[in-house]
Amino acid sequence: RSVGGFVLGMALASLYGALVLLAQGHNVWYCLVTTISLGTVLGLGVAFSLTMRVTVLLSLPHIFTREGRMLMLLLALGMAVQGPCSNILHNFSRAAESLSCGAELTLNQTAERLQRAQEPLLNVLAEIKDMAQKAKVVGDHVRKFFRSIMDSVSHVARALRNIWLWLANMGRVCNRELGTPTRRCLRLFDEAKDNCERAIPLLFFLCYVIVTFRPLCTLANIVLVFCIIPQYIQSFLRRKIAASLRDSLDRVRREFEFNISAVHRFDVSLNASRSLGEVALDMMEGVGQRLEPMHRVLELFMHFSFCAILYVYLQALRYRHRYLRDDTFDNVYITRRFVELDLRRAEQGTPTVLPLTAWESRRYIAPAGLWLSRQEQRRYGLQL
Repeated sequence: RSVGGFVLGMALASLYGALVLLAQGHNVWYCLVTTISLGTVLGLGVAFSLTMRVTVLLSLPHIFTREGRMLMLLLALGMAVQGPCSNILHNFSRAAESLSCGAELTLNQTAERLQRAQEPLLNVLAEIKDMAQKAKVVGDHVRKFFRSIMDSVSHVARALRNIWLWLANMGRVCNRELGTPTRRCLRLFDEAKDNCERAIPLLFFLCYVIVTFRPLCTLANIVLVFCIIPQYIQSFLRRKIAASLRDSLDRVRREFEFNISAVHRFDVSLNASRSLGEVALDMMEGVGQRLEPMHRVLELFMHFSFCAILYVYLQALRYRHRYLRDDTFDNVYITRRFVELDLRRAEQGTPTVLPLTAWESRRYIAPAGLWLSRQEQRRYGLQL
């Protein structure tokens, strides 16, 4: 009996493993773990536990009940739907990968074509930049040379400015120093005339003789000719040297003036805020999010077989509990204990139940009988 129970448990576990692996297409590791666990529980439980053995044996007829048939139909429906749906989802995933790959390939080729198109322009711009760089080097040398000339000219200008200031200061000193004797001479004649008028007021007209000698003071202005010489030299330097030097410097500077300008406009914008790989990854993520509910539903179908086995087992436990506790529940079986009790009553001379009448034999049956009771026949007839 124990060996038979162990073999039955292992057979049921192997049947479950084949169903999950071959029919439903579960992961190999999931099938291995669940099958080993179920085989251990069923094999050891049915072999060494009477309660477990009875419950498992009661679970097998529950497959043919109304709930069992519905579970079997749902399981068959799930197995029938799972294959095409998985194939459709797989095809959708491969199509999305192909589209993302094609889009990435198109963008790569577009970027390559643009790179090839802009290479000649970039080469021309590189040549222009090289020429401009060489011209800049030449311009830097010319700028340094011109700056040295300007420094020399500035030095000469400072020397001329010092000469200029010296000549101007010399003219002011000359005018201040040489202009004083003339004014002093005129002041002396004026003072002599005033003293004369105060001395002889009655003969004041004689004092005007002094006024006739006053033009002699103009002889002192002959010395002022020496003061005009610095002013003449100053104006000569301004007119002849400074103007000529400024014109010469301007002419030299204009000789070195040049301008190089290169104007190019090359604008290529693809409005690509993300890379090509990120775009393809976003496409795959979008497709995965759309297909995620279908994957969840298929996962429920894939785990339905385990739930069905658990449900049948719980129904067997419930049936056994009600059968042992409730005398009115499914009380149509003539068990061995009932036969022994009836024999004991016959030995005591009390009324017995057995043998059954024809009507009772159709209502009450043996647990191991090959036919159904009248109530079971009626129920199966209505269900059919």
